Amino acid sequence: TLLILAKPWASNEIDAEYGMASKDTSKSSACTIRLSGNERWIAYDLRYVQAGADFPGYYKDLNFGSAGVNFQLLANLRLETYYRDEKRNLSRDTNLVYAPRDRYYQFGMGYSNYVALYYRVNTQEGIFLPNSEYRRRENIVQARVGYNFEAMSVFANADFGTIQDRLLDKRYPSNRYSLNGSI
Repeated sequence: TLLILAKPWASNEIDAEYGMASKDTSKSSACTIRLSGNERWIAYDLRYVQAGADFPGYYKDLNFGSAGVNFQLLANLRLETYYRDEKRNLSRDTNLVYAPRDRYYQFGMGYSNYVALYYRVNTQEGIFLPNSEYRRRENIVQARVGYNFEAMSVFANADFGTIQDRLLDKRYPSNRYSLNGSI
């Protein structure tokens, strides 16, 4: 196992790890790398993980990447972006029944903790094996309002959009509402 932790700048960090393992006659490896930082006008978190099918560690049979980048446009106004792509069952083992790929991206703007508006797309597909059982795409607009009081916080979310079943070629409305509070 090789581990690297570095702070090339005061508010940035690199975290990388590589490992190799043997089991019976097979060898498998895994690696992960993360670059994160937080400056006055930008915050980011970039991550990549790859682990072989026989790797005995925490991550196994996975290819994962994500990127979150937020820009502080004005004192309380921010632009937020996030992307994730995850593939599992890379060895295409039919005994596991499915081999999912999930892709997710979101972008939006927010003003302090008071109000935010986001657009997100989440695609879930079992595309790596023959006769895929599912292929869904969710398109959502989310509005969020909230306020931090001295002793408590209250937030409300409203999601409006559609879920598309790509195998059946059908669309369904999707609306979710939530109210959260903490003391």
